[in-house]
Amino acid sequence: WSGVTVDCMQRVRELRKAGVPVFFTIDAGPQLKAVCLPEAASQVHEALAELPGVVEVLDSNLGYGAQAES
Repeated sequence: WSGVTVDCMQRVRELRKAGVPVFFTIDAGPQLKAVCLPEAASQVHEALAELPGVVEVLDSNLGYGAQAES
């Protein structure tokens, strides 16, 4: 993780304390994934994008979920 990764984690925690429905997950790298309800997406995007050192914030919709092959 980088210092910016930790800053993003803290920002998500602050948003949650303020009542924003968001949580984070991290895989094998410094990239944090913030998961939120669609109505909170722009607020989460802006809160993370304004942090010094954040290079890019990408938005993505939810996928279709798991499906069994027939």
